[in-house]
Amino acid sequence: MNDFSAKIDEFLKHEIDPAFKRRARIILENLDLKGGESVLDFGCGRGFYLKTISRIFPKIALTGVDINSEYLKKAQNYLEGLDVELVNADVTKLPFPDLSFNRVIASEVLEHIRDDRKALEEISRVLKPGGIAVFTSPAYMWL
Repeated sequence: MNDFSAKIDEFLKHEIDPAFKRRARIILENLDLKGGESVLDFGCGRGFYLKTISRIFPKIALTGVDINSEYLKKAQNYLEGLDVELVNADVTKLPFPDLSFNRVIASEVLEHIRDDRKALEEISRVLKPGGIAVFTSPAYMWL
C-alpha cells in the first residue's frame, strides 16, 4: 500500500456507508493527483472531496462549485481554515475561463441536472488538455 492509499484509508476509516467509502476511494485514486494540480469539485455539496484532497495535498488549488447556497454554507463550515475557493454557480454556466482545471470531480451530481449535456460541455470547456474528469452516479435502475 502506498502513502496516498494509506492516507485515503485514514480519512475513510470512520465512514459507515460502504458504498460511499468504495466510491470515494475510486474517485480519489482515479484523479491521479501528484500535488500541483488544480481541482474543481463540480457539485461539491458539503465539501468532503475538497477537504480530503486538501489534507493529503495541501498545495493543490481547490475549487468547489454548487448551486445550492445551503450546501455551500455547510461546506464553508466544514472546510474552515483550509485554502479552498467555494463558488455559488449553476454548473451549466461555470464562471471560469476555458482550460482552468487539471482535474474535475462530478460525484452523484449529473443525475440532478436537467441539462446534463450542457453540464458535460462545461466540464469539457474548463478541463485542461490531458486533464482527468471522474464521474459517478447512483446505480438506480430508474435513472
